[in-house]
Amino acid sequence: MAALALLAFVTGLVAAAALLARARRVVHGRAPAEVPLRSPAPPRVGEVMLPSPSVISEELVVEEARRRFPDGLSGALPVVDHAGHAVGVLHAGDIIGFPPLARASCLVAPLVDRDPSLRAETGADAAEVLGREAVARTGFAIVTDRRSRLAGVAWCPPPPEQEEAWSSPAFASTSPTTPT
Repeated sequence: MAALALLAFVTGLVAAAALLARARRVVHGRAPAEVPLRSPAPPRVGEVMLPSPSVISEELVVEEARRRFPDGLSGALPVVDHAGHAVGVLHAGDIIGFPPLARASCLVAPLVDRDPSLRAETGADAAEVLGREAVARTGFAIVTDRRSRLAGVAWCPPPPEQEEAWSSPAFASTSPTTPT
């Protein structure tokens, strides 16, 4: 009788193990081949940005903006309006091409590259943003919060011939972002 009870017990365990194995193979009523695998979420531009970059106010005169470029006149800087909203980018080449005698009296605002593809909210897909043609041309994307206020910049890997121009520490500051 004990042998029969033991056999029934073992048979029950085997049946339970088989049911458990089957349950593990079926997820939410679908076989494993039908269950989509979750890939990690792509990085967001807010996760790869450099916060608190140096900025230029669009209300500066061109000569003052020229002085703010740390490596002489190379690269570009983000531009903000009086409320701290990101409006675009000032390219050093635009200052170089500006008539020297007019630099002391003309504002930066007309020179600002206002291409909307240069801006992205913090939650945007980093690969998509950094792959944009305008971002590749400038070397960085302007990262904003939902109210279009500057949150930081996300660097685009530069072409080898431009690597020196984009490696400037000028975009990083230890103080909070403030229009200067």
